[in-house]
Amino acid sequence: MNTKTNLNLKEIYNRIYNPIVRETGRVFFYIALFLEIVIFTLDRADWINPYQSMMFRVTFALFLVKCICTRYSPKEWVFIIITAAFCILAYSVNIRDEIIRAMVFVIAMKDIDVKRALKFNYILTMAGMILLAILAVFGVMGEVVSPFGYGEKSDIFMLSLGLGSSNTLGIQIWLFVALGIYLYHQRMSYLDYVLVGFGGVAVYLLTHCRMAVLMIFFSAFCGLIFKRFPDLASKKSVYVTGIIITLSCLLFSVYAAAVSTWWDRQTEFQKRLNILTTGRIMSIYPFENGGGVLSNWKMFSDPSFDGLFDMGIVRLFWWYGVLPGLLAFAAIIILYIWQYKHKDHAGFVLTLSVVMFSVLEAHFISQFISRAYVLFLIGGMWYKCLETSKETHKRHIAFYIGSLSKGGAERVFVNLAEYFRNNGYAVTMITQYRLEDEYELSGGIKRVISDLSEEECKGRVYNFFARVAKLHRVIRQTDADLIMTTAGKSNFMAIVCSAFLPTRVVVSVVADPPLEYPTKPMRFLLQTLFGDADGIIMQTDRQRRFLRRGLREEAVILPNSVSENFIRPRFSGQRKKKICLVGRMDENKNQAMAISAFAEAAKDHSEFKLELCGDGPDKDKLMKLAEDLGIEDRTVFSGIVSDVPDRLYDAYAFLLTSDTEGMPNTLLEAMSLGLACISTDCPCGGPAQIIHDGENGLLTGVRDTDGLAKALKKIIDDPDLADRIGEAAYESMKEYRPETVNARWREYFDGIIER
Repeated sequence: MNTKTNLNLKEIYNRIYNPIVRETGRVFFYIALFLEIVIFTLDRADWINPYQSMMFRVTFALFLVKCICTRYSPKEWVFIIITAAFCILAYSVNIRDEIIRAMVFVIAMKDIDVKRALKFNYILTMAGMILLAILAVFGVMGEVVSPFGYGEKSDIFMLSLGLGSSNTLGIQIWLFVALGIYLYHQRMSYLDYVLVGFGGVAVYLLTHCRMAVLMIFFSAFCGLIFKRFPDLASKKSVYVTGIIITLSCLLFSVYAAAVSTWWDRQTEFQKRLNILTTGRIMSIYPFENGGGVLSNWKMFSDPSFDGLFDMGIVRLFWWYGVLPGLLAFAAIIILYIWQYKHKDHAGFVLTLSVVMFSVLEAHFISQFISRAYVLFLIGGMWYKCLETSKETHKRHIAFYIGSLSKGGAERVFVNLAEYFRNNGYAVTMITQYRLEDEYELSGGIKRVISDLSEEECKGRVYNFFARVAKLHRVIRQTDADLIMTTAGKSNFMAIVCSAFLPTRVVVSVVADPPLEYPTKPMRFLLQTLFGDADGIIMQTDRQRRFLRRGLREEAVILPNSVSENFIRPRFSGQRKKKICLVGRMDENKNQAMAISAFAEAAKDHSEFKLELCGDGPDKDKLMKLAEDLGIEDRTVFSGIVSDVPDRLYDAYAFLLTSDTEGMPNTLLEAMSLGLACISTDCPCGGPAQIIHDGENGLLTGVRDTDGLAKALKKIIDDPDLADRIGEAAYESMKEYRPETVNARWREYFDGIIER
């Protein structure tokens, strides 16, 4: 009875927090974040915003709506209640509402992709700063240059670009650098980091902001070190060092608060330290009752403690209290541990940079959530820390493709879908349409059609936007953790339609990129939109070279696996004297080249036959060619067959004569059976990726009939050579067996989901 009641309650809970409700919450979240960015931008401008308090209340309400629309587990509710009680207690004492706003924001971050939220923040904030710079240049608002303002240098004017001061501009540039490295480090080259370093020098020359240039150098140096030594990302000592540095920053700040006083009361050491920090330690003191000095720190602070000074960590403990300050540092240390477990070196560098910067500057200790980057990272972590292996939800993978017609890419998707289903994942296959002759899906895999029905179609322009809207709705309702797509426009559609959804997007290219993306607009979209994908899968090195440098760094090469039907011991008897081809009969597959080469290579070996499996528009032409060459009685057109493994198993050799191929499944399958294989070295390098010419196969030029004839004659004349090549092919294909390849796909998908 209790079990049945629990199931009913869980079902009701799931119905309340359905995908539409959760997406509504995400929409409110991004509206609130947009308003936070607007508030911050207006604060940087040379204008007093009279509506700032009201706008903060609106963003608070919107983040709260996101929380209401989010499904939390019982354990998460316990955490939320305890945290809320603590923050409300702190607010009741110090009357600073930032702590409540920060708490609601962190809780609202559940199911929000951290990198997408920070990228949204990054782009819009940069747009806002550029707008302020333009307004200053045209004399509408703000100044292009401002007085430097340090004693004898007060008559010096430095660049401020509408941000009020050169120091603010310098720090803002560092913030863009630090967040940019976090977001795009995988695409950055060594040269990019060097240019960032030179940019730091330029920032100093234009702003004289020493803190900005030091932090730019630190961020670039850390990024460069992790790029040069990627294994450091998994070293515990690196993160332990970060914790030690963080605690040292805290201890230094406590010491500074303890010794801060007037100049004539300081010891020589304290004076030197104060000079080194450009007067920041002394700046803590000159307020009523000693300002932020250690003796004024309280458990939950005091409403009258609202003075402004630069030392951020001291301000944190003075403004909000010792307990909130310690809670913040405890959260940061837990964040380091989380980053170590997930090898998130970029998040680690960003967090450490913020902590070190906050020793002497207080930009992050303010009411502006949009620049509190560490809050985003904590928000993306807290609920995951509460999960246990038993509570972790069943992962859901979706695949998006045009149809399940019997082609190579479709077979790969079906095989992957079956693999993930068999390993306990929920799997959905989203196709644009359904054809009559398709691969079948086994039970347990859901099929969804995303294209418009006849009743839904109207005008061409309307249909385009309707398709986008419907695919977005399908992806939202599917509520998958990850969606994988392939081929041309499907990649673009998946990226666009998954925007602002928690579903991670993995795009893939399986054909020759110049043919798959033939026009300049499509190539521009590829090089642009692929940057917003969570993963990029290519099948060959040549394919990857088509991407721009930044994307090239991020893309991974994952091969297709060989079908289970082709996994068997290598044939050891007398092979039949037949040469096989398998594939659609069309111009690209170019079976005409194979027929012509066979006629030449086997003219002295009448016992050999050529068997072509498949059908297509060129079949009649090929039959006519065989007749014209006088080998019609030695050429077998078997049509579409279902027993390909059996036909290839004891064959003598296999030919692939395509003009273009991605990672050809038929070649993988023939090699896995141990056949001597000859293939054209065609774009985009699939055959060359798996064949080492002369060792486990032979390569010949595209449309090089003479070259193919010579290679074929070579193995026909030398059966021992054919056997050695076939044996080497069989051994080399062990790494392409399903259990090996599929495990690599699973590891890659899991890694993206866990980011």
